[in-house]
Amino acid sequence: MTREEQTNSQDGDQPSEKSIIAGIRGLSQKGKIGSGATAAIIIIAIVIFVFFIRSQFYNVDFIISNSLIENADGDSVDEFKKGENMFFYLGLKSGPLNGDVMTVQIERKENGDYKYYKKITFEIEKSFPKISSYVPTEYLSKSGDYRIKAFIDGDEVADEELTVSE
Repeated sequence: MTREEQTNSQDGDQPSEKSIIAGIRGLSQKGKIGSGATAAIIIIAIVIFVFFIRSQFYNVDFIISNSLIENADGDSVDEFKKGENMFFYLGLKSGPLNGDVMTVQIERKENGDYKYYKKITFEIEKSFPKISSYVPTEYLSKSGDYRIKAFIDGDEVADEELTVSE
């Protein structure tokens, strides 16, 4: 320490120029870290908020059955006989479907992976509270594992897996 620095530190007057510059650099680096952490927290909060909103919007009843479904009180069936009728029901728990197009996509399991097989599209009104219909028996004429996906305006809202046997 130089004699001037000793005098300044003993008198309690002004700190040296070097210590001021070092302090400013330290604050600057802490500020960068702080602003980066703040940005990361904001981004994480936005992502969580978006997932929360989507999960609330797409809180659905998606039921697949071998008999006609009138409301969301029924249970899904996950095993069908080849040639058996398959019906589905889709309704949002929080209000109307709020879409223009509802699509049911059927995927068939091949070599351990689900592959696109067939698709059925319905034009709907935004005010529809639900939609229920059937899948033609020809679409499930082969034994095996299937996954049925439901989409509203291109957004996947639900899926169910089922097995078709002899």
